[in-house]
Amino acid sequence: TLIFGFIFLSYTIGEVMAGYYWIPYFDKICHALSGTFTGLLGMVMYYLLKPGRRVERADLAACAVFMFCFALAIAGIWEMCEYFISLVTDLDPQWVEGTGVGDTMTDMIACMIGALALLPSMVSFYLRGHADAIMGAVESFCLINLGGTSELER
Repeated sequence: TLIFGFIFLSYTIGEVMAGYYWIPYFDKICHALSGTFTGLLGMVMYYLLKPGRRVERADLAACAVFMFCFALAIAGIWEMCEYFISLVTDLDPQWVEGTGVGDTMTDMIACMIGALALLPSMVSFYLRGHADAIMGAVESFCLINLGGTSELER
């Protein structure tokens, strides 16, 4: 549901209904949400790559760093794709003519903030064993789809 909501915001409202042009900071909100979603994907990737795929309290630091780096890597790749589009089509999706590199940098900062917004939920989950909707979904996904186990009892 959250992913479909994000797609609706970014494509339908942003592109089709010109929300990026008519709604102040709409682009930054969408980039922050993309940072949150790619951060969630980064947590899943962490457990996909972790031997044994066991969710453990000691995972907080490594998973947080991996999640953060994953989200920023996706943001960087996204901005490179926008640059490639500008080379091929002569369009300016990065608004380089109006902002220089300012739009690209603030897009990546917004993504970083979106990823960092996951930290309170992660700390609560790993240190206190409290799974809110976000971390409960990540843990359940990893247990069901990756065949992992969890030391965090509910």
